[in-house]
Amino acid sequence: MVTAFALGTVGLLLAAYWLNGRLGLSSFRLRRRGVVLAGILFLGLYLTETALSAPLSLLLLPLLLGVCWWALRRNLLAATALDSPDLLETLAEHPRVANLLAWLAFPLVATAEYSLWAAIGWVVPSAVIGYLISVPLGFGLFVWALCKIGGRVPSQEV
Repeated sequence: MVTAFALGTVGLLLAAYWLNGRLGLSSFRLRRRGVVLAGILFLGLYLTETALSAPLSLLLLPLLLGVCWWALRRNLLAATALDSPDLLETLAEHPRVANLLAWLAFPLVATAEYSLWAAIGWVVPSAVIGYLISVPLGFGLFVWALCKIGGRVPSQEV
């Protein structure tokens, strides 16, 4: 059942990539209405789920969002001053079929690996392993990115 779900999810992703490439929908314009709607949805979800279960997040999340906004704004100013191309624009070309089919390897390898662990009876503490890898790595990369962005000289034109 898990394999069917994983393959189905990747199949939908591949179909979306293929359709996007066929229809030429690579351009994306953010409109104020969409930003406001996403903000209202995010705020509602945040207030009903996160803030009720972890009240400390009422202090930490706005601070983190402020730091992210500062970093993104500073990066925009620096990129505009250097006239560097946007990464999304450089990656927006049509995907090759071989690259799309490579995505199928993820659920297939994961299913084979989980089947192996189940067959030999070894219970892998995947949540703990994932936490011990992703939290320090994510925090370190976030701090590294902030240091790198903080060292750029922004332009005041934007």
